Amino acid sequence: MNIEPGISCTQIDLRIRFVTQKNGADVVRGEEVVSYDWNQDGLITYRAISRSFDPKITRDAVYTLDKDYRPRDAYTRIQVNGVYEGAGWFRFDDGAIHTTTHNRLAGERHGTTPIDGKVGAFCAHPVSTDVMFAAAFDHARKGEKQALKNVFLSSPDPFGRTGPELAPAHSAMTYAGREVVTTPAGTFETDHYQLFSTEKAEQPIEYLWVLPGTCVFIQARAGGGFNTKYELVDLKAG
Repeated sequence: MNIEPGISCTQIDLRIRFVTQKNGADVVRGEEVVSYDWNQDGLITYRAISRSFDPKITRDAVYTLDKDYRPRDAYTRIQVNGVYEGAGWFRFDDGAIHTTTHNRLAGERHGTTPIDGKVGAFCAHPVSTDVMFAAAFDHARKGEKQALKNVFLSSPDPFGRTGPELAPAHSAMTYAGREVVTTPAGTFETDHYQLFSTEKAEQPIEYLWVLPGTCVFIQARAGGGFNTKYELVDLKAG
C-alpha cells in the first residue's frame, strides 16, 4: 500500500491494538483510535483516544503539527483508574514552550520553558505520539545514533499516569532503513527507527515503524516492563 500524505490523501484514520504476552498467550492490553488531517494551510491536525486496560488509563490528545510533524500546539487529558487526573495545553514557539496545566492534586500551573531553537518532538503518551520522535531525527546523518534535541513528554512516568506537565526526554534514535511490514491492517512500506532512553543506552526501548517520510504510525514494539506489540488493525485513507 503506497500513501503519500498531503499529496494523494487529505485524511488518514487508523486503529491500533496493544498486545502483550502473559503465560505464553497474547492478551490485549489496550487500544487506540487516531486520525490525521492535512489542511489547506499546510498544517496537520492529529487526534487520538488511547485506552490502556493494564494499567487503566484513558488519554485524549489533539495536536497541531507543521508539515515536518513538529508540534505547534497540543492538548492532552488523562484519566487514571477511572478518575480524572488532569489536562494540559502546550504551545511551542521558536525558543520557548508555553504551558497551562491542571492536575487534580497539584492544581493549576502556568509556565514558559526556554529552549534553544525549535521543539523537536512532543510525546503525550498515546503510542502514536511515540513515533513523532522521528521528527527530531536528522536524516542528513541517518547512519548515526543521534541524541534528539528539544524533545519533551507530557509526563515523566513511563506509562504517562501523572501530570500533564512538561518533562524533558533525553532520548536517542537510530534509523534502520526502509522495511516492508505486514500488520493485521495490511502490508506497508515503512521507515524503521529504534528509540533509546539515552544516547549511552545500548538496547532500544522501542522499535517504531512509520509511513515513509512521515510520522504516521504503522507499528511499534516495546520491551522491558511494557513487553507489548502495538498492532495496526485498520487504516483508511481519503
